[in-house]
Amino acid sequence: MATFKGSFLSIVLIGRQNPQILSHDFLIKNKVIPEYEEPFKTAIETSQTVNKRPFSDFVSTPVLTAIRYGKVDITVEENRFQIRDGEFAGPTVSPIYAITRRYFVELLKYTPLKIGGLNFAGQVEFANEDDRKRVDDLMGMHPPTASDFFENQDVMMGAVERMKWKDGWIEVQFQKPKEKPLSAALQLNYEFEITDQQPLLNGLNAAPDAYAKFEQLREYMGLVNE
Repeated sequence: MATFKGSFLSIVLIGRQNPQILSHDFLIKNKVIPEYEEPFKTAIETSQTVNKRPFSDFVSTPVLTAIRYGKVDITVEENRFQIRDGEFAGPTVSPIYAITRRYFVELLKYTPLKIGGLNFAGQVEFANEDDRKRVDDLMGMHPPTASDFFENQDVMMGAVERMKWKDGWIEVQFQKPKEKPLSAALQLNYEFEITDQQPLLNGLNAAPDAYAKFEQLREYMGLVNE
């Protein structure tokens, strides 16, 4: 039976920004990160007792700033904000949605954002070739005409599907690396347009529903959580 292991959750917001705003002092002073929740709580307490930096990594240049607290990392470029949770937990558990709301909906609400995206990604491991073909059939993936031309039926099929959903689009990506034929990357992205604060808030608030769709897809494919 095929298994699924979550890799990460992320939020990406496209629009002109100032990378040098992002710093630990800014995040703490403006209560952007939930300092009494993990992974922030331990990092901050450790820094106070053993004189250690509360963040894992910090890079700041005029065009890019990146800071990481354990499993959570935030990157701001001139045209892009990304926050990523390396622990695959549902939106009601991960802190990245509340952080993003505080950062853009309450503090930097005049940032000219244009596009937002919620991403859920993980890795699929097939038990054997029959298991892989079963999932291929479920996803409607069959060897293309090119495989006949090259007289090769052992084709690593992938799929990219897009559909209208809520105020934007859902895209499902299912890709198999050629070097590991019994594995695949599965990702669901929800992309939405941002014209003002309300579409941004609506997009962030859609995270639980988008995650539920991802779980429904996993169950349809017969993938057991690892």
